[in-house]
Amino acid sequence: MLESRRAKQEGTHQKSQDRLAKAAARQAEVLREKEKSVQADAVKTARLRGLRLAKEAADKELLAKEAAEKVLSSAQSKRTGSKTRKLASGSIGHEQ
Repeated sequence: MLESRRAKQEGTHQKSQDRLAKAAARQAEVLREKEKSVQADAVKTARLRGLRLAKEAADKELLAKEAAEKVLSSAQSKRTGSKTRKLASGSIGHEQ
């Protein structure tokens, strides 16, 4: 009787240990999957950040180029405009 009670307790204890081991294994698997997900998100975020920074740099370069062209165009208009005004007034071409 004592032996059967011990055998029953050992069997119950073993079942509990097995359940705990399975739960620990499931938890470890969940943690591995979560880590994979976090790592994938980090890679994705880094890629998107790189693309965003490249786009911002390209946009900045384009704006600088457009601003330089506008300044150059404005400067050329002023020079052309002053020659046109001088021609119209007769200042140019009538030098003696």
